[in-house]
Amino acid sequence: MSWRRTHGRALAALLVAATATVGVHLWFDVLQAGGPEERARILAEGTTEIGGHELTLISARSDEFEAPAGSKTLSVRLDARSDVDAAPCGSITLTETSGKRSWIVAQSDVDTSSDADARDAEATCGAGSPFYRILSVFLLPDDATGPFWLDVPVGVGEIARFRVEL
Repeated sequence: MSWRRTHGRALAALLVAATATVGVHLWFDVLQAGGPEERARILAEGTTEIGGHELTLISARSDEFEAPAGSKTLSVRLDARSDVDAAPCGSITLTETSGKRSWIVAQSDVDTSSDADARDAEATCGAGSPFYRILSVFLLPDDATGPFWLDVPVGVGEIARFRVEL
């Protein structure tokens, strides 16, 4: 028997497996690694209109809610109005202006049920609401003193950025 006949099927299977491995690597690791597209940051002072939403920063309060030892809460409220065809909003984040640390909303980790205003507040912006309030509660370490950037991503291209000071 020739070498090709005895090893041909194994070589063909090896070639198919190698091609599949390279294809999976290219699809998941190379093509998807382009990273998130850079969004235009719109520095918001007072009220800003973005993606069919009208957002106004109305308050930022430290230690409004109970926090675990070694941390504090920062609750930020926005007044909002949204058109019916408004772009969806992404996750609201809080970042130190120096850009060293960043936090996501921690509503599920903090008991906000004691505050009547908080119970009625939305967690993010919604479409088609004539008026509502967005409450974002962040758990921060005690050494976080601000100032901060509050980023509200809207749609796929823009971020409304509010300056928050304690």
